Amino acid sequence: MNELFYNIIIIVIILVLFLAFILIAYFYSSYNNYKDDVDTNFSKTKEYINKTVVALDNNIKTSIQNNNDKINNTSNYIFDINNRVNRTDLRSTDNYNELRSSISNTNLNISNFNTRLTSNSDNLNRFDNGLKQFFKFNAGNPATTINQALFDYQFQVGNNILSLDLLRKVNAIAGITINTDTTAGVNNNLSVCDISTSNCIDMNVDTNGFNIYPRTTGGLSNLNIYNKSKNKVIAKFDTNTNEIYLGGSGEDAGMLVKDSNVYIKENRLNLLKDGSLYGDVKTVYDKNNRGTPQTFNTYQVSFADTHTTNSITGIYSITAGTTGTPPPITIIINLKASYNIPSNTNITINIPELTPTLLDKQILTGTETSISGLLGTNGLVLSGNNLKFTTFAIIPANQNIRIKTTSGDYVVDTTKYPEPVISNVFNLRQ
Repeated sequence: MNELFYNIIIIVIILVLFLAFILIAYFYSSYNNYKDDVDTNFSKTKEYINKTVVALDNNIKTSIQNNNDKINNTSNYIFDINNRVNRTDLRSTDNYNELRSSISNTNLNISNFNTRLTSNSDNLNRFDNGLKQFFKFNAGNPATTINQALFDYQFQVGNNILSLDLLRKVNAIAGITINTDTTAGVNNNLSVCDISTSNCIDMNVDTNGFNIYPRTTGGLSNLNIYNKSKNKVIAKFDTNTNEIYLGGSGEDAGMLVKDSNVYIKENRLNLLKDGSLYGDVKTVYDKNNRGTPQTFNTYQVSFADTHTTNSITGIYSITAGTTGTPPPITIIINLKASYNIPSNTNITINIPELTPTLLDKQILTGTETSISGLLGTNGLVLSGNNLKFTTFAIIPANQNIRIKTTSGDYVVDTTKYPEPVISNVFNLRQ
């Protein structure tokens, strides 16, 4: 048993030695076969290592140099910053000193400004008090005085009823312009009132001209013009009765104009011959003293000879229409004047058979006239039961003039006038 074990061990040793020999032979053979490649690889590796080391060395040197440069630059930058900080500190000191000086000057200016404000406030108060000697400011209706300060008048919030009273005599040495407004509902007129402001005369200017009329409330009706001594009325306008007195205010007046009528007292009528002076005494010729010597400068005419003889006479016919709703009515007017009627003359013909349903209605179509252009472009105007027109051409004396008009605006009360044709005459005194 022991011999077998020894034999096995010897065999194993032999096998191990054999295998080791084979391995040594293999490595040796491989070494001989790849020695050149290994040497070449070692040489290349060494060369690569040398190059790499040199490159790393150069990079390290460059990096160190760059870092040194950056350190130097940083040092210079820090130095510059220190210098700037020093300068900033100096400037801050200067600015602080300048700011202190500026604040001191500002305080001084504020003090001066406060002094000026106080002075200006005093001046404004004196100015306001001075203005109050000449003006009184009012607001509201009825007006209440708001004369505490000017801005109280100017800035009355929500109140546009402002007025101003002049308390002293005012001279407009450079002229004065007053703008008036005649818009409906607006009362921006120039008014002259008594001290109670209950009686006023209003004046305004519009496209028709300069208008003067009494205030509708207050009972004022007379406009009087006095002589220079202010002790006699030489002209009076009574707006309540539509009367104008010339030469006095009542029975002492030489002439009275009432509505469209003119009245002259016979013993007040004096006629002048052409070329004579108004200061010359003239007396009316007295027919009762005919045949007896009379004053040389009188004239053979009496008051009774001065009555108006001009007239317009005519006839009209009204023909009822038969078709249409309402059926149009035709009116034919034939008139003749005893004198030449000039153009731009207003003529009114009353036709009582017409029912007064319209006021100032223009009839622009359906009208014919025997004189071309007699009515212009205005046509006829129907106002109540009157037909009105303005002449745009001369109507010769004693010449028959025919006007024909047809319109649905004409209305006749058929219960009162059942006839299909109605005729009537008229006579107008001019």
